[in-house]
Amino acid sequence: MLRGRYIWMPVIGLLTGFAAAQPSFAADQSQARTPRWRWRGGAVYRSDMEISVSGTSRTQQQVAGLIGPRRHAEHTRIGEPSPVGPNPDDISQYGDRDFDDGYVYRDPITGVPGVPDDHWTVNWGYQDADQYDPLAETLTFRRETVLEHVDIVEDRQNIRSVQTDRDTDMAAERRFGSAGIEIEFAMMLKQKPASGTEWTAGVRYFPEINTSLKDTTFRQTVIDREYTTRRTMVVVDHVTDTYTYEYPDQPLYPDPPDAPYDGSDADPPDDPLLENRPQQTERQVQRSRRLAQETRQTGQTEWHTANRVDLALQADLLQAVVGPRFGCRLGTRTYLHATVALVLNYLNMSVDRHEVFEAISADGQSSVMRCWYERERQTDWLWGGQLQLGAAVALGPSWSAGVSAGYEWIERTRIKIGPNQIALDLSSPTMAAFIGVTF
Repeated sequence: MLRGRYIWMPVIGLLTGFAAAQPSFAADQSQARTPRWRWRGGAVYRSDMEISVSGTSRTQQQVAGLIGPRRHAEHTRIGEPSPVGPNPDDISQYGDRDFDDGYVYRDPITGVPGVPDDHWTVNWGYQDADQYDPLAETLTFRRETVLEHVDIVEDRQNIRSVQTDRDTDMAAERRFGSAGIEIEFAMMLKQKPASGTEWTAGVRYFPEINTSLKDTTFRQTVIDREYTTRRTMVVVDHVTDTYTYEYPDQPLYPDPPDAPYDGSDADPPDDPLLENRPQQTERQVQRSRRLAQETRQTGQTEWHTANRVDLALQADLLQAVVGPRFGCRLGTRTYLHATVALVLNYLNMSVDRHEVFEAISADGQSSVMRCWYERERQTDWLWGGQLQLGAAVALGPSWSAGVSAGYEWIERTRIKIGPNQIALDLSSPTMAAFIGVTF
């Protein structure tokens, strides 16, 4: 792309193309007829046109629904052990039963078929006096059991933190150039031996004024952290089983022997008896819990999100140029001229806008999360002005070639697409190379 400060370098080298010539400056001055019409055609180049874009982006408008801080957890309810069931001891059966405060065993004739009073036993003992209830004539025994249940549960929790590294409006611009063609007719208004004035009218056509812009307005750093929480719950059941035994009336022992009493060596005919089978049992459960919790970070992933906005401009420019040209002869073959012209411009343009919102992993892999595509078309009639300086060299009695350069001002035009405003400034330095003929 040629910049304005380089405009004179190609002008020096362009000697074929486009601009008016004074066909009579090399002709025989003795001729009676003075040529009044001429045409020229050639190539023209516009440099330093500018496109700029402002506004926001679709990503910024919808960022709350794209990537944001969040917390996600997979919770598992800590299991509760089943309630403690009834006492599994079948008290309808004879047996040897141990307690925390005594025991009740069978003696040699307990439960023996055919023996009278075979449901009694002398093989028993107790520790505390308050175990005996004289009104009810019963002895109670207690047995405490501790049942412990351990449940271990691991919960995983993902916590996402988001840091916005960039959140700016679009403010991109680009300068570019484009080539076109020109056809011009000129009519001589006044001619002197060393100078001349003519009226020019012509058209210029730039078929492909194409350019593009890219910008990133939004960028984030996303960190996903995984935490594992290990919960250990210990459920302790303190089970108290109370056994009630009948103490029968006995001539020798109307009351039990004083506690503590141990009848393991008792003689069945002479020692106190106790019912071997419990009259009833009662179970009480007291439940307690202990919870231990440990949380540790088990993983971390860092990645990035960013948007990319691509804008592509395609335009055709048709110009009608009209204005006076003033020239003077330098030697016998060279003609210098200056042109001041009014320009009417017809601009037909279309803009394509493509925006993507991407996720970029740590290894550089990217995936598109959202995308938007839009297109806008617009036509404009624009006024402008032109100032050109040029030189022509005679190639023969009627033909000439030359170059010109100058500046052309054109009204700025704007087009809105999506959340963006595009400004197009076609004002630019111009240069041309021409070939002309006089008739």
